[in-house]
Amino acid sequence: MKRVAIYARVSTDRQTCENQLIELRAVAERCGYSIVTEFVDSGISGAKGRADRPALNAMMKAATQRKFEMVLVWSIDRLGRSLQNLVELLNELQSMRIDLMFLQQGLDTSTSSGRMMFSIFGALAEFERNLIRERVIAGQTRAKAKGVKLGRPSKMNEGLKSAIQLLREKGMGIKQIAKEVGVGVGTVYSVISIIGTRVPLVALFENLEDGVTVNEFVELFPGVDLIQAGCFLVQKHYSSQLTRTWYNKHPKVSQP
Repeated sequence: MKRVAIYARVSTDRQTCENQLIELRAVAERCGYSIVTEFVDSGISGAKGRADRPALNAMMKAATQRKFEMVLVWSIDRLGRSLQNLVELLNELQSMRIDLMFLQQGLDTSTSSGRMMFSIFGALAEFERNLIRERVIAGQTRAKAKGVKLGRPSKMNEGLKSAIQLLREKGMGIKQIAKEVGVGVGTVYSVISIIGTRVPLVALFENLEDGVTVNEFVELFPGVDLIQAGCFLVQKHYSSQLTRTWYNKHPKVSQP
């Protein structure tokens, strides 16, 4: 006798799963299935993910333990309203050799016709993903053509730049400046230049974090020499370990 689980769901607390359960129990009895357990999500939208649907989450955990061989569901939209999420659930259950039966659609993945429909669902989900991706790219292209700047709007303006530079000239630290003018530390770094140059400090940060050595950075930015880069590092705007490494490689430069 095939061991089955029943899954039912309603979107609001005013609704009841009882009618779904009655029909699914009757189907199990007609087919000679043994109902192992029932999972019911009440008052939960089908658009929510597994983490927000306790019964669905419990069902998938029980599936990993092979407590049943098939899941009976009243309708496809009871399991999920997103095609992509639905296909992911189907794939996960199929990988554990657990079949699905949707009563309203007459879909049973244990049959050849059911498996064919399962393949069609997968193709439709892929089509949906590609369509969304194409729309996003097309939208970005149109926006760029109209001169629209994509991403988070910048808070930077000439007045803010001047304020940051003035506070820095007065000897104020990076974090203090950021707090004073109400911006992030990264924004301050993007304004302040390496001493004696016009190269932003953020350029040195980004290159070092990308694995570029100080020597390579100096070659990339001819306006900066090793001494200037070293002075920046020892001001503790970067890690102390990196500072020690730099001085080990440049023993002729004395540490302050």
